[in-house]
Amino acid sequence: MDPTVTAGWWYVTPVYYIKYDWSGTWKLKSYIDDNRTLIAGLICNFLPNTVARTTCQAIFLLVRTDIINTVNAAIANKKCYKVRMPASGGAISLPAYDSYYVTC
Repeated sequence: MDPTVTAGWWYVTPVYYIKYDWSGTWKLKSYIDDNRTLIAGLICNFLPNTVARTTCQAIFLLVRTDIINTVNAAIANKKCYKVRMPASGGAISLPAYDSYYVTC
């Protein structure tokens, strides 16, 4: 399960886009269904530096329910999961976060 990670900008905030393929989206769903706590790691650990991973983990704590709902919606709609995570700034960068599903 290696997602595609790309860097970009959301207005003036640097962000990472993490896109899972179909099998990766299903793996996330399996962790959610098993109520495992590794979901943050499955999303954040693919980011390329410590600041981005720490920011991702801080934001994850605030948006966990949104991520779970979006992964479930992606599976229900036969789509792949994608998330936009701020690259730095911790929870103050929360407006740059977005979780959605896209065509695989």
